[in-house]
Amino acid sequence: MSNRYAHISTKSSNSYDGVAQEDAALQTPPDTRGRPYRALGWVLIKGVGLTLALLLPLCLLFWYVYAHNDAVKLGKYVFTTAPVHEILTVSQITSKVAEKIVVPAMTVFAYFCAADWLRGSQDGDATLPTPLQFGILQVVLGSANWFALYDGALYMLGRSGHSRRPKAPRLVSMSVILLLWLLTLEALAFFADVAFHQTSINAVFGLPASPSERAAFADARALVGNLPPLDWTVDPDTITVSSNDSANAGAQLASPAAAAMLLGRRVNETQCASWSRRHTIGLSLSAKDSCGYSDGSAYGNGGQWAPEGQRTFANSSAAQAIAWTDDAHSIIVAAAQPTFSYTAIASGIKATCASITSECTRCYQENYNGPPCGPVAFLNLNCNGTHAYNSTARETGWLNVDGDVRGSSAVPASNPLRWGTTVLSQAYIDYKNGRGSSMLDNTTGFLVWGNVGATNVLHCELAVRLVTYRFDPPSTYTTLDTHDVSPEAAQRFTWTTGPGFDVTGRADMIGTMIDGAGQLASDPYPEVYGRTLSRYIMAYSGTMMASTPVSTLEGRPVPGTRIHLGVFGFYAAVIFVEVITVCWIAIVAFVCTWNINDMSVRAVRKRITAPFGLICQCYGVPRRPRTDNGVEQKKAFFTEDNLQLFEPEAVSGATGLTLRKALYTTPSGASGVAHDETWNLIVD
Repeated sequence: MSNRYAHISTKSSNSYDGVAQEDAALQTPPDTRGRPYRALGWVLIKGVGLTLALLLPLCLLFWYVYAHNDAVKLGKYVFTTAPVHEILTVSQITSKVAEKIVVPAMTVFAYFCAADWLRGSQDGDATLPTPLQFGILQVVLGSANWFALYDGALYMLGRSGHSRRPKAPRLVSMSVILLLWLLTLEALAFFADVAFHQTSINAVFGLPASPSERAAFADARALVGNLPPLDWTVDPDTITVSSNDSANAGAQLASPAAAAMLLGRRVNETQCASWSRRHTIGLSLSAKDSCGYSDGSAYGNGGQWAPEGQRTFANSSAAQAIAWTDDAHSIIVAAAQPTFSYTAIASGIKATCASITSECTRCYQENYNGPPCGPVAFLNLNCNGTHAYNSTARETGWLNVDGDVRGSSAVPASNPLRWGTTVLSQAYIDYKNGRGSSMLDNTTGFLVWGNVGATNVLHCELAVRLVTYRFDPPSTYTTLDTHDVSPEAAQRFTWTTGPGFDVTGRADMIGTMIDGAGQLASDPYPEVYGRTLSRYIMAYSGTMMASTPVSTLEGRPVPGTRIHLGVFGFYAAVIFVEVITVCWIAIVAFVCTWNINDMSVRAVRKRITAPFGLICQCYGVPRRPRTDNGVEQKKAFFTEDNLQLFEPEAVSGATGLTLRKALYTTPSGASGVAHDETWNLIVD
């Protein structure tokens, strides 16, 4: 070792075996009493920084889920409009911070250990760390990982292999316990984040109705509060918000938004009753019960309601539209649907049609020897099956109980209503050498015959119902309940098929509309015909409908994220416990540092957490580069001697290590550093 530098022993004895020592004068250190404001400042900065680093991402996650986006709790889940990938990104940031917080948290706790060690050295406490305990403390505070915890736990449990294990001071035991606690929280945060990622998925859910929507809903319900259920209809044009206008004294009062809640549709029984009373004298019974669809004249009054029916059928009406429910009910609804979900009641029809061609002819069978099938230009039909329909005349329209086609005025009141038709089409033919194949297609029900094309005989039953449905934007209608109306109420719907239908023989308007459809087994022709027929009847029945308030508000369906409340709560609790732990560490370190009233706390903390203190004590203090005769000297350490591992020790080192301050003065005669001196903390 160079003669220029002296070696400071770590032993309490006066000699150090195997290492040459030079005399160095130890002087009385100056008074270092006083508040260690610099150390206190670092404790505050690091403690607050770590707390914010943990707390801010957690707060950001809660703010993003609950405040920045809409959220609602349903059972054990929380639904939020926040996209799932953005939520998981924030949670991953929070978890990463939680994983990296252990080492800096133990560094802050090192201030407590330094202050506690100084206190024990000043007070002569008997429980000072031994050299081995000092090493355990350095490993636990400096490394702060599972391997360091393993070493510390083995020592604390008495399984480190040392026969003599003095009682560990609280700074050592608390460090090991704290490291165990922090590493456990780190592991829990990791697994909670994994579970959070696995249980957070994309979902569509309904947000509750807004306060303005709820107020409009209440006003709309108030409009029919005192009316009988059958009269539970409202004319939106009668709604006003003026209560002082004498001209509107009889008008219904509501908020301006109440009309937006009149989304259901029902037959206006008040209007039908009024029409019946006005036309009791001088009109036929059919006109009296037609709810305005017939005025009793020879030409009828279809010109008043048929144009609106055409617009409704094409969904171009400004008043109403036709929609399909999930179970094939054709219902009449408002023309413009809202962005929220609701339940309401609407008049609806479900048509169940069947092809009965095979009941009306057997000419498609091989080796047929029955009655004549007819010439190539005409197929004889004679229906003798379970469905009553007189198809000989090939008429299309409403059927009586005997299966004969009758006009609306002669159709008996019943529910379901019955409909029969014979459809001729050129879209389903299969010619062979210019002649028909006489084959029956079971998917469509068409029988190809002669040169007239294909013939299909259909029998339909139409159930007229009040349908309670749920609407989900943009266009989903789900049937919740149905109620069959009375036969007399169902009979009104037969008046809508007069104008526009050619019932004189060979033309069916519905068949013409869907010509060529129904050739897929998944969507056969009878079902297509039934849907179109029910849609047509409902569309042309619109003029006898009136608006009804929605039954319930179901909220607004929006895409978002489904979060498991239990997993999310556990994840947040782990992070929050880690925040509390970091706060406790900072408070304990600050209070203990404040109470020690010694400005050397920071130096002791460095001695514990960094190896440079021991290196300086063993081999000298590093110097900044100096200039000697104008030449800069780059050598910073004191010796270039190789370090010998395992220098012999004479004492076991089982006694407690006491910190004391000493001023190291360079020996006289050392060139170039005559006035250099430095303070060392000596462990002896």
